[in-house]
Amino acid sequence: MPGELYIGGVGVARGYLNQDALTAERFTEGKYKTGDRVAYRADGRFEYFGRLDSQIKLRGFRIEPGEIESVLCQHAQVEQAVVVLTKQAAIEPVKTEEIKTEEIKTEETKTEESRHRERLVAYVTTKAAAKTAEKIAEMSGGSEHLADELRSHLKAILPSYMVPAHIILLEALPLTVNGKLDKQALPAPDSVAVGRSEQALVRARDRKEEIIATIWQQILNRDNLGIYDNFFDLGGDSISGMQIVSKAREQGLHLTPSQLFQYQTISEQAAIAQEQTTVCKTATPTPGAVSLSPIQTDFFAQNLANPHHYNQAVMLEVDSTTDFSTLQTALAALAQHHDGLRLRFENDSQHTWTQQYEKNDSVSVPLDEFDLISDKTSLNEIVNKLQASLNITEGPLFRGALLTLNTGKRLLLIAHHLLVDGVSWRILLSDLALAYQQLVDSNSVELPAKTTAFSYWTSHLEETASKQGVQSEKPYWTDVCRSVSRLPVDEPSGSNTVDDSHEVVVTLGEAQTSQIQMADQPVDVLLLTALAQTLKQWSQANTLAVDVEGHGRHSWGDNVDVSQIDVSQINISRTVGWFTALYPLRLFLSSGSISEQVSQVQAQLKQVPNHGVGYVL
Repeated sequence: MPGELYIGGVGVARGYLNQDALTAERFTEGKYKTGDRVAYRADGRFEYFGRLDSQIKLRGFRIEPGEIESVLCQHAQVEQAVVVLTKQAAIEPVKTEEIKTEEIKTEETKTEESRHRERLVAYVTTKAAAKTAEKIAEMSGGSEHLADELRSHLKAILPSYMVPAHIILLEALPLTVNGKLDKQALPAPDSVAVGRSEQALVRARDRKEEIIATIWQQILNRDNLGIYDNFFDLGGDSISGMQIVSKAREQGLHLTPSQLFQYQTISEQAAIAQEQTTVCKTATPTPGAVSLSPIQTDFFAQNLANPHHYNQAVMLEVDSTTDFSTLQTALAALAQHHDGLRLRFENDSQHTWTQQYEKNDSVSVPLDEFDLISDKTSLNEIVNKLQASLNITEGPLFRGALLTLNTGKRLLLIAHHLLVDGVSWRILLSDLALAYQQLVDSNSVELPAKTTAFSYWTSHLEETASKQGVQSEKPYWTDVCRSVSRLPVDEPSGSNTVDDSHEVVVTLGEAQTSQIQMADQPVDVLLLTALAQTLKQWSQANTLAVDVEGHGRHSWGDNVDVSQIDVSQINISRTVGWFTALYPLRLFLSSGSISEQVSQVQAQLKQVPNHGVGYVL
């Protein structure tokens, strides 16, 4: 029969720091009252039925709402506070691009966000005699919003995951007829103005806030933004964060990607943004040798039989009125603007591959035109021929084809992986759409400012590799790479090539998909957990190692000494190149519940230093 789960032993904490009442409530005779309602099954495992109290579990963290409420009430203007966990529908990003991606095969294709998100919401009443929003704003001095003050107050005491995404100021908390808090009557956060408190939308108040608000609108495709809206609640991620950093620097404001994660509102970002006088190294690099990036070095180390044919292809649906000549000019503008498209590769007499920039005027982007309605040549035949035409030494390495099909027009773009990664495709497609439209409107092209050259970034990696922080990661990577169980092979003497492989496709139903979305876990964590479970069943081993790919454009953590490197001049948010970081991840999977295994995988993924970039150096 169900009961409350108690845990004991040397691993149990002694209590809550400086909170005697909460300690007395939770701890008894050396045991911790978890508040979890469970049943002890015949097979020795526990079956979980939910919580007995108000404790909240959010993204793997156990949170006591009373602890947040206590800190809120320490603020001089707060009389009462209540914190609850709510679910809100995720707002889909507004798509404004006229060119739609029909197919893109990269290792970094952005995953969809879950339909619903869990968020902490704080409801607060003040000690003021008049409880209206206008009076509250007046009390806070006019220059600072009380909700913003409360967030800063909470951040100074609590970890970031305990700071509510919404702070709603009320005249009074709703009560039941018995005088108890009526949680059902608490107003829901505004699902349109995600992250905004109940007060009216607050517009930008100075130059910095205006700049950042405008950039948010451009990158996140949002209108009607307030300075207290939350970056991540509006669909922001690490890639859009880098784009915001880049745009801000163009406007003379210095922000770092890590600051965007720490300060998540326009108001907070404007407060810490520094006026920037230095200019990032964005000048067009001169023709000549360029150091290979780690992933490029790894590519050539494989000694592929045909290194020319390692391509990525994108098929785009375009308007039936798309003009061939205008499109050709737009593609040429991309080649002139993005230096990474001018890279060529050579294999010297020592069988060592090198890369160098070609001159601007010597690089073009071939564009072919095919009418498959009148031409009997098959689409696959044309695509295969074009993909096989790439040559990493002589070129081209990037080309296109405008195809007329029975179903409309398509634009096929093909690029060798040595030039591009998943982030590069987003940059190129966005700039191509912009360049084409500019040519239609004004017959001229002016693309967004360049960011740090790929050659400067690879040199930066070489210099960073000798730094103490990177060197200190070696014991971690050595431990990860130590011997693990190998997967069983059915036919050790067989060819075991891609041609021998088969795939099994399973489609999840609506109910299963909803259940996964409600888990509120990152998609990569869920996929890694599923992979680990599958490989565990196959190999009968609890520990396994997999290779994980990241976009590789992360800035260095605090443990890496970059005192001799001018990182303020590095901005690769709009740089085209192959930055991917490939690193090993050793996963240990216990025999616990699925939720426990997901938490284990998430914890092991978080232990990876500097997103795995240090492994390849």
